[in-house]
Amino acid sequence: MTNISIRKYSEKHRQSVREICFNTGLGGDSISPYFDDLDLFADMIILYYTDYEPQSALVAVHNGQAVGYLLGCADTNTYIKVMRREIAPQILTNIVRGKYNIRRKTRDFLRRYLRDEIPAIFSLPSLDLYPAHLHINLEEGYRRSGAGARLMKSFFKYLLENGIGGVYLGTSSLNTQALPFYKKLGFTMYRRSRTDFWRGLLDRDVYNIIFVKRLCPQT
Repeated sequence: MTNISIRKYSEKHRQSVREICFNTGLGGDSISPYFDDLDLFADMIILYYTDYEPQSALVAVHNGQAVGYLLGCADTNTYIKVMRREIAPQILTNIVRGKYNIRRKTRDFLRRYLRDEIPAIFSLPSLDLYPAHLHINLEEGYRRSGAGARLMKSFFKYLLENGIGGVYLGTSSLNTQALPFYKKLGFTMYRRSRTDFWRGLLDRDVYNIIFVKRLCPQT
């Protein structure tokens, strides 16, 4: 598919990006079997990138519609501070005020998330070597189109232009289509650890995976 363009993210793409996040949140599939509210999920996962660092975000666009994204962060230390000081308190306030549609499966997801996934956030590679990180997702019909590689290479170029020489990303063994894609782009596995998050929900063990990549001008 050749008529996909890679563009800088803008506010007009925000809702589409949030929907893609929800529709691909389970290893490329929809998170809806385990989570009720799109807005809460999107706020937890991608609010920082769209609202606090949009200059580091890219979208893949087809016929005027965002069909994929790469949401980047140039300085993970800044991300951690903003999540702790602004976004997490904002989400908690919204929960108390009843802004979100929180039902049983969302409550179960949040309990598991706090128990198993939050600690994993702090199992990061050296932020001196790999200060940047990214999230990338494409709607199912637009995978294997070359758009993912173009998003990645555009982001690598952006990082190098800003003097940033290393990047990491987090994924899981559920994301079977993406794992060879990351390796093909020169990422190497930094850590692979079993998570109990999906125990009792899926019929297999799931592993959280962190990939890292050092950048050079030829990337």
